Amino acid sequence: MAFCTILRKSASFLAPTASRLARANRNYHSAVFFASSHLNQKPPLGSFVHDFESSSATETKKRSSNIESLLQAIDSEIKRADDNDRVEETLSEFTLKIEDTSCGYNAVLTREYQDELVEVSSHIYRSEIGKDRKHLYVTISNNDGSSLEFSCLHTSDAISILEMTIIYSENSRDHVAFSGLNENQKKTFSEFVEIRGIKPSLVDFLIKRISNKNTERRLMELKNIKNFIKQLA
Repeated sequence: MAFCTILRKSASFLAPTASRLARANRNYHSAVFFASSHLNQKPPLGSFVHDFESSSATETKKRSSNIESLLQAIDSEIKRADDNDRVEETLSEFTLKIEDTSCGYNAVLTREYQDELVEVSSHIYRSEIGKDRKHLYVTISNNDGSSLEFSCLHTSDAISILEMTIIYSENSRDHVAFSGLNENQKKTFSEFVEIRGIKPSLVDFLIKRISNKNTERRLMELKNIKNFIKQLA
């Protein structure tokens, strides 16, 4: 009898607890189902692909437009360089040799005058091309190996003697330099080199031929750049 009483009391005590557990269990399963249904939903693929294709097409168009602009700019530079006037004639009495270096040009004009070898040489940096004043050297050599070397400054209408050096032998360092020349001495030596064909017109010819050489180099560089960019298109 006491045992039955205990069972009835235990059942009445556990009933509310069981009811709460049942409700909790139903709520748990509902939450799991709700979460699972959301996890199983996939984003629409079509929208993603459309956005990607649109972005890719925009980038391709921008790249193509940029390359086209570069090519137009290079073509403009090529036309500008190609339109420059060029001196193509040669001088019968002088032989011209131009050496292209990394920073400029070594230019040498040579001729024979009676028993002498006349040489006009200059190194012109790329940054100096187009400027009025140029430095050059005139060397007049004799058969015995001795020579006179003149350091000159050339402008568009005159060649000015700055310094003269007497070199006694081509195999010797024995020489004498004269740097403090007065105006009369400069005039006399200017006539001395002019008789041998060293005139402003000759040096102008030399400068223009160097300018031609620089233009040819510039054109080659531009065309190489253009071909490289076209390969990127």
